[in-house]
Amino acid sequence: MTIIPFIIFIPILAMVALCDYKRQTIPNKITYPAAVLAITLNLFFLPWPVILGGGLLAFIIGLLLKRFAGAGSGDVKLMGVVGVMFGMPVFLAVMLGGFMLGSIVSLVLFLSKREGPGGQTIPFGMYLSLSGIIVCGWLIFVIWGA
Repeated sequence: MTIIPFIIFIPILAMVALCDYKRQTIPNKITYPAAVLAITLNLFFLPWPVILGGGLLAFIIGLLLKRFAGAGSGDVKLMGVVGVMFGMPVFLAVMLGGFMLGSIVSLVLFLSKREGPGGQTIPFGMYLSLSGIIVCGWLIFVIWGA
């Protein structure tokens, strides 16, 4: 395994986080090329079932969150992109981290009686992207240190 894909994924995830923070939307102009780039890069470094399994399972989880928890379409697509970026099972750590970051910030905002960056809504893509950046940094540290 190499650190090259993770170094490339960090600015993409940062753009997504910034877009979701400022506009509460995740543009397809970012997610579609990011998915193609992630698949192409990871084919050199990960087995294709790991990439496909991660992307498919992440997208299914995203669809369930859209149906039952009010996630947006951009969040669902971003989950699929994160799935192919990190593959199976690492994307689960990214999703769990995103849920935890969003929950902590939401709890703090609720207790302080303030509104978040999305007003009454929580821009989940921002927290998922930040979690992905943290996991990328951790993987770079672990791989480079090994």
